[in-house]
Amino acid sequence: MVPNSEPPNNMGRERRLTPRHPVDSAASVFLLDVRSRIEGRIVDVSLGGCRIRSKNRFPTGIYRRVEVEFALDGMPFRLAGVVQAVHDRHTIGIRLLNLSERTAGERGG
Repeated sequence: MVPNSEPPNNMGRERRLTPRHPVDSAASVFLLDVRSRIEGRIVDVSLGGCRIRSKNRFPTGIYRRVEVEFALDGMPFRLAGVVQAVHDRHTIGIRLLNLSERTAGERGG
């Protein structure tokens, strides 16, 4: 039996269906259950989520409901999400929830 010389398509840890884009924009994360707000910066964003870094420690674990407020290219956003990953004490990944076609950027004319 000859081994397959082609690498598998799932190499690496990337599971996103849409590409992420590096950004550097101010952001606020609202922890809904404790009515707390943390200021930080968006590191990257995709249609499905974003990664945010803060100087202060994020007092949160995964699956906590949040709202994220930020602006990209002068357009303000306030989106519901859930903490999907805690990368370190100062960096979290947020999965955005219930994005409408308008919010996610309509395709077509």
